Amino acid sequence: RNEWQRRDWFIINTLDLKEDYNLVFLDPEQGTTDVLVTGLQSLLNTLKTSDIDVSINVSGLQEGEHTVPLKLKLPSDIGGKTLISSAKLFIAKNVGDEPVDGEIIEETSWERIQSSKE
Repeated sequence: RNEWQRRDWFIINTLDLKEDYNLVFLDPEQGTTDVLVTGLQSLLNTLKTSDIDVSINVSGLQEGEHTVPLKLKLPSDIGGKTLISSAKLFIAKNVGDEPVDGEIIEETSWERIQSSKE
């Protein structure tokens, strides 16, 4: 069997973040991960990035720092893994959505986020 490998990076999608909350990735800071996929060369050649989904589910998480497992969705005939198994993140409630010059500015408790990175 001729198995091939392909590696690409993907943005980690956030599922079920409460309205009025912001999320900041602490690790990986960019909110991305590498995905290594394996399969027959003919399948990997036709594999599109839209066929692959990396996500975290944050439903039920309160404000503060959390470590959440990554979930990888692939076509059934392709194998793969993320090169990290979880993401460390910080969730904070928005404070003070006030219009300024006709725009909505969202402020979050960034002091807490910054202090949690140190």
